[in-house]
Amino acid sequence: MLVDAEQQWTFCSVGWDSFRSSSRDSSFCAYSILDDAVFEVEDTRTDERFCNNPFVTGEPFFRWYAGVALSVRGQRIGALCAMDTAPRRLTSIEKSFLASMAEIASRLLEEGLLKAERDHALKIASESEERLRFALDAAGIGDWDMNLQTNVARRSLNHDRCFGYADAVSEWGYDTFLKHVHAEDRDRVDQHFQVALATLGEYDIEFRCEWSDGSTHWLWSKGRFYADCEGKPYRVAGIQVDVTPRVQSEVQRISLESQVREAQKHEAIGTLAGGIAHDFNNILGIILGNSKLAAEDAGLNASILESLEEIEKAGLRGRDLVQQILAFSRKQPTNRVAAQPGKLLGDMTRMLRPMLPAQVSLVLEVDDDTPLINVDRVQIDQVMMNLVTNAVHAMASRAGTIRISARGCTVSDSDIGHGCLLDGPCVLISVVDNGSGMDIETKQHLFEPFFTTKPVGEGTGLGLSVVEGIVTRHGGKIVFDSTLGVGTRFDLYFPVAQEERSGEVSIETPATISSPVVKSRVLYIDDDEALVFLVTRLLERSGHAVTALVSSEEARELLRTTNERFDVVISDYNMPGDNGIEVLKDVMCLKPGTPVALISGYITDAMREEAASVGVKEIIFKPNSPQELAQAMHRLLQPD
Repeated sequence: MLVDAEQQWTFCSVGWDSFRSSSRDSSFCAYSILDDAVFEVEDTRTDERFCNNPFVTGEPFFRWYAGVALSVRGQRIGALCAMDTAPRRLTSIEKSFLASMAEIASRLLEEGLLKAERDHALKIASESEERLRFALDAAGIGDWDMNLQTNVARRSLNHDRCFGYADAVSEWGYDTFLKHVHAEDRDRVDQHFQVALATLGEYDIEFRCEWSDGSTHWLWSKGRFYADCEGKPYRVAGIQVDVTPRVQSEVQRISLESQVREAQKHEAIGTLAGGIAHDFNNILGIILGNSKLAAEDAGLNASILESLEEIEKAGLRGRDLVQQILAFSRKQPTNRVAAQPGKLLGDMTRMLRPMLPAQVSLVLEVDDDTPLINVDRVQIDQVMMNLVTNAVHAMASRAGTIRISARGCTVSDSDIGHGCLLDGPCVLISVVDNGSGMDIETKQHLFEPFFTTKPVGEGTGLGLSVVEGIVTRHGGKIVFDSTLGVGTRFDLYFPVAQEERSGEVSIETPATISSPVVKSRVLYIDDDEALVFLVTRLLERSGHAVTALVSSEEARELLRTTNERFDVVISDYNMPGDNGIEVLKDVMCLKPGTPVALISGYITDAMREEAASVGVKEIIFKPNSPQELAQAMHRLLQPD
């Protein structure tokens, strides 16, 4: 019988085939648990405490009861009892036997309770481990536990997958682990492990490992050492995670941030350069134009002609420098055409070979099936000239070889660096030398504007910045590799040409003009009075009648109020408070059919497209020589 504060439950194995419950108020067991010895009722009908008990007055009509309290963990929870339907009295031996049986039952109950608690704890632990295993698997975390005496590690499948295995590895110890660590990281990982072992502490480290397919992965491992009762380390356990995607994302983020900073720096310098170039081009144009006019006026005076020639040379060098600045700032005009890389590079190498030192050989290798690319020939020549010149300087008067090659290929941004828009068929042009190579510091600053390793006066530091700007503007990508004492390699990727561009305003001029110059009336608009004066003189010497104005509003007013017809109208692009394209639009409205031209110190693709869309016939790039201006006038006066 078992009791609590309100109920009594009776469990019988012999003589009573049912389980019964009753109120504690009328229970025999409630008296048994209060007695330290055997509690016996010889005749229940004559005992006032039990004569009205439902088990006495009804089935099974108990007449005799004897019970001994059952104790579990010091608590009396019921009684082991014997009952009969006839009066009875136990002998001392029988009472002793019943007491012994109660002690055995108490022990069995306590053992059962312990087993139930143990089973419950094991179930909870199993469920907890299942939840932990599910969480680890879902997170891609591998766990491990290694016995330091046997050097055998128990691992989860995810642990082995971190090292590139689809199935579990049969044996794994610390030596096996170290073999899988990247050779460059192995000593560092072992040092962390040994320090944690010596201090019975933890280690937390990231390292690389190489999978069997040759790929490199980044793993994060955290472990802890455990000591036995004597304080000696006997096991180490921890977790391991493949963090390659996170590391790659971090590398990509750093790369993108660097690209953004570089782009912002280039944009700032480019904006400044473009603004300076506009005014500087005007100054150079005035210098070059007036030197040419002065040379014509000087006649046969040799000393004056010599001085003017030197002025012109200096002006041309200044113009070339401005061209580099504009190329760097990506404001240099382009005229792209579909070109065969073999012919393009062949022409360039034929021009370069006579200029190279005798000890430097130039080798050209172009695959026969190399596809066409859309490029501005002049700018690509500038790119190759810069790269070959740098390669020659890297030879440092030593014998060497510069190898230029071109071939078709297929690339994506993952092949040549994140942030590149190339994706698909491309042409790879490579320039390789076996010169002195570059150290790490030089490579880090290679494309920065105004960075140079050449002595003062021997380099502007714009060469490779210009190269990168031109290649990028062509939709391409430049990458390099250099080893100090071995040499340098530049790879230039250009997208394969699609269809040739159409509808763009050409700014290239033919080398010669065969037909005679047509005399005409010209309206020239420019806010720079010195330049207006120069252009007027140049055009008048060619026989043109020129009306020159320094204000766009004056030009509009003149066209509105005069009946005079102009054969050509030329306007500067940048003027205070106005835009040359807007001026020319008004000219075409006021004087329909008049050929119009735009002149500017820097020209963007957007400007060219806008000019073409409104009917501008010609774009003239400053600074221009008298011959270039004459050629532009010739094209403007040709019938459509």
